Amino acid sequence: MSNQTNKELLELVLIQTKENAKNQLNFAGKVSTFMNEQRGVNQNQNIFNAEIKGYLESNSKTNQKGLVEQVKVNTYEINEIKTEKKVDKAKIGVIGVIVGAILTFVSKIFF
Repeated sequence: MSNQTNKELLELVLIQTKENAKNQLNFAGKVSTFMNEQRGVNQNQNIFNAEIKGYLESNSKTNQKGLVEQVKVNTYEINEIKTEKKVDKAKIGVIGVIVGAILTFVSKIFF
């Protein structure tokens, strides 16, 4: 058994309790500081997210197309240009065949 009296044991418990209370206070202060700092980080992140969302989504109030809608429009227009180029090449090919046929016919008549 312990040779300490109840009073000595209670004093040890009191000292340990005070030390625990100081540690809890320090920890609470650190948590509070962290939360205050995090609040600023969260606000900055929210602002950043709103800016990114503004670029990505269309704004009907300003008739500004967002990136997603603009990419869709650009893709459609690029496909249209590709189709027009194919049609132009086909026209040139058909005109070349016709001119070749006419020249062949004319050369047979004169030569």
